[in-house]
Amino acid sequence: MNMKRLPDPLVDAKEEAERINGDRHYYLESGIERIVADAPWIKRQDIIPGVVGYYREATSRIPSFTKYPEAREWVYYVLDRDRHLMELANLNEQQIAILRSTGDYLTFRGYREFGVRKKSSDEKCRVAFLPETDMGTMHIKNVDDPVTYWKPYKPLPRTAPIS
Repeated sequence: MNMKRLPDPLVDAKEEAERINGDRHYYLESGIERIVADAPWIKRQDIIPGVVGYYREATSRIPSFTKYPEAREWVYYVLDRDRHLMELANLNEQQIAILRSTGDYLTFRGYREFGVRKKSSDEKCRVAFLPETDMGTMHIKNVDDPVTYWKPYKPLPRTAPIS
C-alpha cells in the first residue's frame, strides 16, 4: 500500500496566514465586494449569514470514519489547519467562513437564494500555444477582464532559490 505523508497543517496555515496578512482586504473583503458590484440588489449584510451558516454546516458534517477510514487524517488536517490559521491570521468565524465558503455557498445555494441567473456573456480570455510559427514556438494569452482587483505579488527576496 502506498502511504503518503500528509502536509503539516501548521506549516500550511503559516504560509496562508502570511498571504492573508499581506493583503487582508483582498482575501477577506474583495470577493464579497465583487458579488455586490455584479448584483447590486444583494447587500453585504444579506450574504454574510448565509456564508457563515454554510461554513458551520460544512465543518460539522464529518464523514463516517467507519465507512470512510481514509478520511480521518484529512478531516483532522483540515480542522487543524483552519484552527491554526484563525490564530495566526487573527481571523474570527465570519472571516474564516468568507475565506473558505463564499464560492461554495454561492455555487450551491446563494445564486438561487438571491435570484441570480447565469447570463450569456461574450467570450473573454483565450490562450493558445503554437508549437511552430515563422518566429519559433509561441504562447499567446489574451486577457480582457479588467484588473480592478489584481495586485502584483511582492518581489521575491534576493536569497530565494530559483528552480
